[in-house]
Amino acid sequence: MLIKFCIVVILALCTAQLTAAKEIPAVNNSVACGPSRPLVVTEEFGFLTSPRFDNFNYYPANKNCSWTLKAPEGKVFLLKKMYFALNLDCGTDVLHLYEGEPPNHKKIGNYCGYWVPMTFRSKTNILHLNFISGRTPRNVGFQFYFQQMLPIIRCTDEQITCRHRTKCLPKEKLCDGIDHCGDGTDEENCGVRNTTNEQCGIPKIPPVLDSYRIVGGRRAVPGSWPWQASLRLVQNEPFSHWCGGVLFHKQWLLTAAHCFKNDNLNTKKWNVLLGKHFRLVPDDTEQVRYMESIHIHPQYRGLNDSKPSTPWLIRKQHDIALVKLNAPVTETDYISPVCLPPVNYTLSPGTMCYVTGWGETYGTGSELELKQAAVPVVSLEKCREWHRFFNVAPTMVCAGHAEGGHDSCQGDSGGPLVYFKDDKWHLAGIVSTG
Repeated sequence: MLIKFCIVVILALCTAQLTAAKEIPAVNNSVACGPSRPLVVTEEFGFLTSPRFDNFNYYPANKNCSWTLKAPEGKVFLLKKMYFALNLDCGTDVLHLYEGEPPNHKKIGNYCGYWVPMTFRSKTNILHLNFISGRTPRNVGFQFYFQQMLPIIRCTDEQITCRHRTKCLPKEKLCDGIDHCGDGTDEENCGVRNTTNEQCGIPKIPPVLDSYRIVGGRRAVPGSWPWQASLRLVQNEPFSHWCGGVLFHKQWLLTAAHCFKNDNLNTKKWNVLLGKHFRLVPDDTEQVRYMESIHIHPQYRGLNDSKPSTPWLIRKQHDIALVKLNAPVTETDYISPVCLPPVNYTLSPGTMCYVTGWGETYGTGSELELKQAAVPVVSLEKCREWHRFFNVAPTMVCAGHAEGGHDSCQGDSGGPLVYFKDDKWHLAGIVSTG
């Protein structure tokens, strides 16, 4: 019998991948490459690909494909290259990019070979693309991610410029306790506020709890784990989800310290999204915040000592970090903090906890839904017996099921494990290893 548990700084996360119920759509090329072209695309986001794109086979010869992306007035398009490889000769195989709708469009550029801008933001609400292939294609084509967005605007000196640069506010809106920008810009550095009456650990949307074990976990009810956070590397958008996190105060998160390895301690690299259910697909309920500061546990050595020859315990012990947000979040039905446990509180073996995440360790950026799994606490002695090569420390506790399995412990690094006591949910631990 395969025995497998998740080992965590305090406790553990064990969830499995579940099939995504809502994937990012790809546009249908049967119209784009047929006699009725161009294909008019009005979706808010999606993938646009060359015909038969699969990253392995060459695109078909002698094709003429056209797409017109149309957004409502007042919106623009973000176009991000996911993959691009055409023949080197632009005279035979080429992608034309235009601003506006034919025939009154303006050419932005012609692209072939392996180079195209990594990201392009349109100036109008219409983009037009035309792809032409020659007689002997020798490459696999392209894939772009597109998304409708608000345009970047310039504010006056008498206004507040929101960090996302799509909104201007009068200065009297500064520090009025309301997040007018939507990203906390106008509520930054506003001093200490009275938080004595704040509630914690009580979701306004109750989770559906399992009276028996569901192998691999189940999809969570949207909003039922309102402290769940998604830590995202901005440069990788939209596939930027890197680690989970847990909100325990309006302006503070806990996560795993190893999420910040590989020179990721620069706060400007990160966004934090709360109120999310889909990892990749935008949620109407989400809020964005930025990282003001990152505080790694002073005894954590994994940032600078991650060589395979270094003992596992030295690399993984004290794998925990605090993150301060640029401004307090706005509490909603989908966003609120979890309670911290009492000082020196310990959970008895067999205590049933719940762990949440999007089903991978970190950095794969799939569009899966948030999942939950019920996992029992396992005694330190039993964990050490089954995992002698891990040298489990007293500051760590195992949680999981004896039957284990390949997928049963693939959760988000930095995500929460919680337990229910006195009519509230309390944080039991942060995911370190699964």
